[in-house]
Amino acid sequence: MSERAGAWAAIERWFFDPIDARPLALVRIGLGLCLFSCYLLYIPHLEAIFGPEGLALAYYEAFAPRDPIAPDHLWLVHGLLLLSSASFTVGFRSRLSGFTLAACHAAFLDVTVMHTWGWSRMMVTFMLYVALANPGGCYSVDRWLAKRSGRERAGTTAAWPVRILMLHVAIIYLSAGWARLFDESWIRGEMIYVALNFSLYSRHLYLDLQSLKPILVVACWAAWAIEMAAPALLWPRRTRLPCVFGLMAMHLGLELTATIGFWQLMMISALCIFLPGDWVEARRHALWEWLRSGPEPSPAKTQP
Repeated sequence: MSERAGAWAAIERWFFDPIDARPLALVRIGLGLCLFSCYLLYIPHLEAIFGPEGLALAYYEAFAPRDPIAPDHLWLVHGLLLLSSASFTVGFRSRLSGFTLAACHAAFLDVTVMHTWGWSRMMVTFMLYVALANPGGCYSVDRWLAKRSGRERAGTTAAWPVRILMLHVAIIYLSAGWARLFDESWIRGEMIYVALNFSLYSRHLYLDLQSLKPILVVACWAAWAIEMAAPALLWPRRTRLPCVFGLMAMHLGLELTATIGFWQLMMISALCIFLPGDWVEARRHALWEWLRSGPEPSPAKTQP
């Protein structure tokens, strides 16, 4: 009975005790930049895509009719999305801007039926996890303002939203890896090669990839292997960093070769939640020192 009670107490501490907020701050910055960039890129084409006569509404009219957005309302919602995403990224009124951004993004999705390969709907859930925690606890304007006013904010956050985000990310990889067991293209290692020759996804349609097919087969199996292993390797401290960086490298490679919206950048941002807080702070300090000192001057040439 005592062993069971001890195990339950350990689970409660893992799920509820305050934890370092620095990894969460990286997730906040990454997700905020994804949405800010997305809506910034829509500016030149906003009415043409999402307006009353827009392509999105016309394309989906037969499947899921939606009431068109009035032009004035469209720009108002879009402006609020840009403002809240910028505020969330820099960490100003972080929790309020996070909830505002998630709500406006969800409303925009529902009305306009954006086609974004699923990343945009997943973003709402990730945003809520971050906003429920203490997103402004580190690397934020909120923290800076608190210091200036003498109200030092704790650099910690409630664990439970972070743990749910971690579990969700692990389950995504478990689901993706398991689904590939029933896809012959993945089993034969051909999926990446096929995708890079498909006009809907590829960024490099005019490249002759036939000579690279053996390399792409290995890359396909490697990506599948790390996705299958991720749900187990993301948790132990010894394997966490190699797994996180392996997954980030996979997503970065996909981002450079395929176009499926902001899915890859969103997942790279979400993976930051697994980084140890002390590791994040050490890298931030090293980067700050490098920026302050600048590149080392080259040695002066001696005159003959």
